[in-house]
Amino acid sequence: MQAGESLEETAAAQARVRGVSPIVPVRRVARSCAFYTEVLGFTLRERNPENSYALLSRGAASVILLDLDDARALRATADYFSAYFWVEDVAAYHAEIAPQLAGLGERRVQPLFTKPDGRQEFHVRDPDGFLLFFGEAPAD
Repeated sequence: MQAGESLEETAAAQARVRGVSPIVPVRRVARSCAFYTEVLGFTLRERNPENSYALLSRGAASVILLDLDDARALRATADYFSAYFWVEDVAAYHAEIAPQLAGLGERRVQPLFTKPDGRQEFHVRDPDGFLLFFGEAPAD
């Protein structure tokens, strides 16, 4: 590190972080894979033969599903953790998956809306209650 150079600047010159994948505990990986692919339009990238792990993605975003047979941990995840997915043209994405979202019911979906700061977003809960935010930054 050179004088006046921040740790972040030094690290940026050496390596780039290319993404992040939230690890989401689920009751049944197969059921959750179906939700992420059939409802949200993600692509299954890999899944182990035991069906206890899966990696799914859509564009540059990805999510890891991990089988966890612990009701307390699943409840804590649903109550205290969430993931935010930044989307280019969130209105178009919402329109694309709206027919599938309609079948989930109002307790699992908050339709597309505009926040006071101009950001558009919608919310969806996965089959185990994990809260997913999909949003787009307001235009400058």
